[in-house]
Amino acid sequence: MSIASLPDEILDSILCYLDLPDWCALRLSCRALYSKSLATFVSRHVNRISVLITRDGLRELEAIASHDVFRLHVQELWLIPEVFRGHYDTDYNTYVQAKLMAAECLHQASDEHGMRILTTEQARLQGVLENSGTDYEAYQAAVSSHLQLVEAELLPHTLAACMRQFTNLSAVGLETYPPSTARIKHPPCLGRKTLHRQLRHHPFSNPDGSSRWQESPDFK
Repeated sequence: MSIASLPDEILDSILCYLDLPDWCALRLSCRALYSKSLATFVSRHVNRISVLITRDGLRELEAIASHDVFRLHVQELWLIPEVFRGHYDTDYNTYVQAKLMAAECLHQASDEHGMRILTTEQARLQGVLENSGTDYEAYQAAVSSHLQLVEAELLPHTLAACMRQFTNLSAVGLETYPPSTARIKHPPCLGRKTLHRQLRHHPFSNPDGSSRWQESPDFK
């Protein structure tokens, strides 16, 4: 008997043990599981949404607002108004320094867990510095795009249009990422993955990397 042929009650009991990435992978494995798991999926992972205020974050929010099933289950909408925790004017030298410090923390963590990186110190530093100019330009572009969006007159209209589609919406608020609410475990954050892919590396994501930078909401 395949998992897709299990009764809905048993399948739902099994799915409740999965984290969000496992949920998504399972639902993409076949059409039958995608359909049978839809109701349980949205009740668990769509009732509370966090949105990073970026163009991609808003596009993902609009997609949920236009989905016939997803939009009916959204009960809480939390907006993350800042990218990089508001660090918008970092100069290139500071950016590279923070990148090196974050890489050093990652290197030490790998050693502590027995996953030694087989490379010389010079080669490791060269790998970190490679493409730093391109990465910094991507960081500046992301900041510029975000600030333009925040100041645009269209933003409140877009958010209002989405909220009108969430007929069961009961709470709207602001937050940082990840939220401090203990009952929420690894909530999805719309727009985060796209921003991560654009920058490839974020030097301020590790709070131990530099005392000047807090953990970023974009790369948790």
